[in-house]
Amino acid sequence: MMPDWCYQSQHTCATPCNGPEKWDHANKDCEGRAQSPINIVHRKTLPDERLTPFQFRKYQDSFIQVNVPHQPYVIGGDLELPYKVVQFHLHWGKNGGPGALQRITTTGANTTLASVSLEQLIPPQQNLTNYYRYKGSLTTPGCTESVIWTLRVFSDLQFKDGKPMVGTFRPVQPLNGRVVYRSGDAMVLASTVILMASVTMAMGLSQPN
Repeated sequence: MMPDWCYQSQHTCATPCNGPEKWDHANKDCEGRAQSPINIVHRKTLPDERLTPFQFRKYQDSFIQVNVPHQPYVIGGDLELPYKVVQFHLHWGKNGGPGALQRITTTGANTTLASVSLEQLIPPQQNLTNYYRYKGSLTTPGCTESVIWTLRVFSDLQFKDGKPMVGTFRPVQPLNGRVVYRSGDAMVLASTVILMASVTMAMGLSQPN
């Protein structure tokens, strides 16, 4: 039986499946007009003074292989309420190629996601002021358009050990008139690079009950 959906890297003649171009077969919402990921062109983004630095709380010494204890949460960045972590997603390409959660047309370099400690995954406090913001969707079916994307640059999209996780991404989607905002301190980078969602949003945040 053909699965409801898969990534293009999983599609073979022996195991056909509905790749990203057919995800609307799995869920009609994947045809929406506010889908993610998108191509972010820095010069077309708008500064937004409301995008203040993020503050992470109760994240120290929590490891994602086991659990996310103590209800860690995020505040700041024009979020109306504190958001607690409920899940996380990691997406990237192969051999430095396309595949992260968004693409930005400016400049930059590659980095390494070397450890699975939440404390180390979260960027240093001084780097929590530079990011982009737009309204979009989940990047897997059902493609629900209820996500506030917050993005910053990562490098080396791989772990130090183990089999690399590659090809787990959706191609960029049309902007369809949406506006991408940037924080006041967002830096103009030096070359076309791939952006990966910061732990801030890649972890699937939800408002505390």
